[in-house]
Amino acid sequence: MRRRFLKSRLFRIVAAVILLPYALTIIYTVVPPVSTFMLADVATLTWPKRDWVSLEGISPNLQRAVLVAEDSAFCDHFGFDWKQIERNLDKAMDGKRFGGASTITQQTAKNLFLWNGRSWLRKFLEAPITLWMELMMSKGRIMEIYLNTA
Repeated sequence: MRRRFLKSRLFRIVAAVILLPYALTIIYTVVPPVSTFMLADVATLTWPKRDWVSLEGISPNLQRAVLVAEDSAFCDHFGFDWKQIERNLDKAMDGKRFGGASTITQQTAKNLFLWNGRSWLRKFLEAPITLWMELMMSKGRIMEIYLNTA
């Protein structure tokens, strides 16, 4: 009986942790989000100082520069740059080095809910969050969050 109770409790905790980004994304459509990096600062009792800037308050030149540098297809895709992913797969198959294919939405999902570093686990968790963010937020809101948290 006790083992069953512990399994049930563990299942609820894991489910809550997995579902938390989806609930927070809905809240973050209107509220300035807190990134995992900011939460790490709080955990070490170093309170993050930030001034949230609306997208309208951010230079259009900076926005364009970020688009060109990070994700030139941002306005044309739904969270994933399949052309860049395909190019990277081709390079990998040929034994060549390849660069990243993360979009601004993927990077925002990582910054808000996940951790730095490269791992298939993080990419696996990042993919559905990315899709959810694309469904729930406008491209402008995603860009605004990215520029305020990156």
